[in-house]
Amino acid sequence: MREALERARHDLTLLGSLAHSDPKQPDEWIRVEVGRTLRWIDRALDGLDSLTIDPNAEPPAQSS
Repeated sequence: MREALERARHDLTLLGSLAHSDPKQPDEWIRVEVGRTLRWIDRALDGLDSLTIDPNAEPPAQSS
């Protein structure tokens, strides 16, 4: 569980730091707000043992 939350937090932070543009309006930027989601993840992570994640790791395969 912690690994999944840490990965989600890492990915959201990365995506939130990227600038997104709207192809229909190339002069305007789309602001990505991930703060609320990160706060929920942080709340879920609070109290769990710390973990160092591999930034190159892939999510586990879905079972059928």
